[in-house]
Amino acid sequence: MDEETLIPDILAGSEAAFTALYEKHSTKAYRTALLITGNVHTAEDVVQEAFIQVIRTLGRLKSPKAFGSYFYRIITRTAWRLSSGDRKNIPTEDTDTQSVFMPQSYSELYKAIAELDIKLRTVVVLFYFNGLSLKEIAKITGIPEGTVKSRLHTAREKLSRVLDKEDYYG
Repeated sequence: MDEETLIPDILAGSEAAFTALYEKHSTKAYRTALLITGNVHTAEDVVQEAFIQVIRTLGRLKSPKAFGSYFYRIITRTAWRLSSGDRKNIPTEDTDTQSVFMPQSYSELYKAIAELDIKLRTVVVLFYFNGLSLKEIAKITGIPEGTVKSRLHTAREKLSRVLDKEDYYG
């Protein structure tokens, strides 16, 4: 089911519709929160708080088609609020979530992403892991589209330097 069907049902009080919406978005939301916060427990809290906020504010959503941007704005801002500067460790060892989105061969990339400033990390996660457009990221983060481009460019350069250095030195 799509959001255009689910949202009116949720607003009418359907628990089944909310469960379907949760199942549709929870894995991707968790991955996003984990990559932004770098902490499994914080990511779980982010997802839980985000879905609570969805329940509280869904009636304000102007169009069900805008749910994706609306939801990832909530995820992103909740992740920013709950994370702190010392939570930069993306788990690369075996976890329940690793098989969902973290193949072992990418562990160096995830470690490098974890070292990025949270503003750079956020645009990388939203662009590359969630496939959002620059315009959507600008809307979600509340920054101009040019700033999103600049942050992506800066993040790519930093990741390239870190990853090239690791390849060179082994």
